[in-house]
Amino acid sequence: MFGGSKSKAEKAGAAPVAEKKTFAPSIVSANLRITGDLESDGDIQVDGHVDGDIRTSKLTIGPDAAVNGAIYADEVMVSGTVNGSIQASLVKLYNSAKVTGDIVHEALAIEAGAFIQGLCKRVDLTPKTQAGKDAKKEVADVKPVGVENAAMEGDTADDAKDGDDNVIKPAALAQKG
Repeated sequence: MFGGSKSKAEKAGAAPVAEKKTFAPSIVSANLRITGDLESDGDIQVDGHVDGDIRTSKLTIGPDAAVNGAIYADEVMVSGTVNGSIQASLVKLYNSAKVTGDIVHEALAIEAGAFIQGLCKRVDLTPKTQAGKDAKKEVADVKPVGVENAAMEGDTADDAKDGDDNVIKPAALAQKG
C-alpha cells in the first residue's frame, strides 16, 4: 500500500540510480564579511568580502566584492577584486576585475579593462577538479619538459654535460673566424 512507489529500475532488480541534487548558490551578500575558508560542492556567489581560501565548483565574484585568499574551482567568474592565486578549469575576468596573483587555468577569457598583476599559466587540469581538490596537486606536479636533457642542435656530448648550451665560447668563435 505505502511501499508501492518503486521506480522501474528497482522493480527490474537494478540498483537505484542516485539523482544529482541541485542547490541554490551560497551567497555572501554585500554587507557580509567572512574571515576563514569557504568550501562547497555547489556554487558560491560573493558580493561581500572574504578573507580566506575558497574551494568550490563554481565561483562568481561580484563587482563590489573582494577575496583575499586562494581560489580553487572548476569555474571562476571575476568582476571584483581577488588578492591571491586562482586555480580553475575556466576563468573569466570581466572589465571591472582586478586580480593580484597567479592564475592557473585550462581556459582564460579576459575582457578589455580587466587588471591582472601576476602570472597566467595554462595547464591541463583533471576533467572535474572535485571542487578544486585535485587542482592543487595537478599544478604542483607540473615540471618543465625536457629541461634536464635539453641540448641545442649541433651540441656535442661534452656541451650537453656542461649545461652552457646558450653560451658562445670564445674558442668556438676563433674556430669559425
